[in-house]
Amino acid sequence: MAYVCELGTNQRVYLENQGAQTIVTRVNSGPGQQQQASSTVGTGSWTKPPKAYRTGDGIVIKIETVQGEHYIQIQGSSMSVVSGSSSISTGPEIQVQQVEDTPALSMSPMQPMEPMKPMEPMKPMKPMKPIKPMNMGGMQMNMNPMEMGMGGKTQ
Repeated sequence: MAYVCELGTNQRVYLENQGAQTIVTRVNSGPGQQQQASSTVGTGSWTKPPKAYRTGDGIVIKIETVQGEHYIQIQGSSMSVVSGSSSISTGPEIQVQQVEDTPALSMSPMQPMEPMKPMEPMKPMKPMKPIKPMNMGGMQMNMNPMEMGMGGKTQ
């Protein structure tokens, strides 16, 4: 069972309890792109659904477990576990809704690509025209076989 909390334009936080772990997934989505980051916090099993509160610079998530209350503070792209409610000033409560799954777990695997079509064989190359020897002053050069000569001597 997972929960989602809308933070603002194109920003959500997904919360999921798996055994003694709470998985927090932050998702930022915009036109043509989506970024997400997950963190795991050892909280224990939840006894109640999580609650979220707005703060001056982010949100605080309150998680009630058998071991007690846990607070997770999210500011921008950073997340930290805060001990005790007295160290945070919470503002208005944000609605937290139950969802089927978090995006990290519900992403379907990519479909395999279709194999490439075989390429057509290349046409054979036409034979090259014989290259005439080059003469420059007292120097001569043949390409096939490669020979150079200077002043009438071949090297």
